[in-house]
Amino acid sequence: MAATNASLTRQVESLTTQADVLRRGVAASSSSDDHVQLLMEQARQFQADFESEKRDRIAAKAQISELQQQLAAANTEVCYLFNTFQLSRTDENCAGLEVG
Repeated sequence: MAATNASLTRQVESLTTQADVLRRGVAASSSSDDHVQLLMEQARQFQADFESEKRDRIAAKAQISELQQQLAAANTEVCYLFNTFQLSRTDENCAGLEVG
């Protein structure tokens, strides 16, 4: 994913630079203006895609963290129940667990 982000960032920078060069160096003609507009639109689209992927990554990381917390809580509950009912469990996750 990092390679994709770096690639999108480079593409945005490249398109933005190309648009700036075209804007400064090319005489104002209809076709060159259209080309500049096309490049600017592509740069905006790459930027929007990049930001969308970033939001998705942040949301996925938050969801992973939440699921890890839920798993830890469930494991604690299982250990507590095993200890409460005095069942033997040889799971290292329960070793040294003080519950109750």
